[in-house]
Amino acid sequence: MRQTKYIIGVLFLLVTVLTCTKIDVPEVMEEEPVFELGLMVGGQAEALAAGVDSFFMFTSATVDASGVYSFVGTLEREGCAPNCAPSLSISIRDQAVNLPSAVDATAALAPGAYEIAFSGIDTVFRYFIDFQSIFQALDTLDVQYLWSLPDGQIFSTDANPTIEVADDSPFTFELVAAGGGGVQISRVVRTFDFQTGMFDCSADFSANLIQGGSMLEVGASQAFGTPPLMYEWMPAPSNSGASVLYSLMDSSTFSLPAEICLNLTDGSGCQATTCNTVYQPTPTGQVVNQTGLQIITSPRVEVEVVEDNFQFSQVRMSYVDANGTLYDSSFNVQAADARFEITASEPFADDVNGMPTYQLTLDFSLTLWDSNGNPLPIAGEGAFAVGLPN
Repeated sequence: MRQTKYIIGVLFLLVTVLTCTKIDVPEVMEEEPVFELGLMVGGQAEALAAGVDSFFMFTSATVDASGVYSFVGTLEREGCAPNCAPSLSISIRDQAVNLPSAVDATAALAPGAYEIAFSGIDTVFRYFIDFQSIFQALDTLDVQYLWSLPDGQIFSTDANPTIEVADDSPFTFELVAAGGGGVQISRVVRTFDFQTGMFDCSADFSANLIQGGSMLEVGASQAFGTPPLMYEWMPAPSNSGASVLYSLMDSSTFSLPAEICLNLTDGSGCQATTCNTVYQPTPTGQVVNQTGLQIITSPRVEVEVVEDNFQFSQVRMSYVDANGTLYDSSFNVQAADARFEITASEPFADDVNGMPTYQLTLDFSLTLWDSNGNPLPIAGEGAFAVGLPN
């Protein structure tokens, strides 16, 4: 079933709206009004009648993107904008997709019970993460980026991608950045917490030469997580902990350049991995060159209200009360005893613009809701009119 965006407060969401015009009923009448509904609205009696108190019977026909017509009638005051309250509008969908000339009003508006449409309105939250990566290396030209999920599925090769995730639960990803023809590499694995907007745990490291250049000291930096923190280094160093040593005396066991990885596990079980390529020291100092990768994350939530397209031969009723509050029958599911019946129907005179109309005798009892979900029971009977396409 297709879905379309729905905006609360719009009376009807329609692709094409044909001219909405009135059936000309004299203001002063000696006989009973032709179109009049006796209503019980929220337990209070109310009557809406065309030709009384500036009310008119406005009729129109609309068609949606799928080519299904709806026959619409509205009892409201003329020239009342922006305050037309109270008003009542009823829309009845055709029984099939038809061209205007093929609409069969006798069948579409035949006496009988009609299903009351439920729009299926639902609030949908869409979760996005905007990533920004900063890669440091000796050669940052033509850097290649590979973002992937724990199952290996690649979701981007951009430096600064955006990904839509299923929900706001922790999101684990891996980023590999490679420069210098693919030999200067950094790799990180992180878990992002949507609730805090931060990584659950993280760690980086830096390397320095000590003891006259015979040892490489590598120490964890910017490490955080739930204590206690456990550090695992690869390749395996000569000691363990947050700071470790690699001997450079024997090039057969360890030499530069080399890829060094730090796997951090915190007390909650969160794991983070950082791998960098470490190079020879600069000629003027004991600080070695190494790649590095910084990731900046920004969570983003978008809210959409969606609704299902209405089905054939369904009815939708809207009522605006004296305070201007819109109530609609499609905002929720009707109770089992809700009903909308056409007890009689017949062609009526064209409206003032020549659009054909149909007169309906109605009997209904249902519930309308405002945009906050507050219910308004409404029941009524009487004569009403809807428009047909030319």
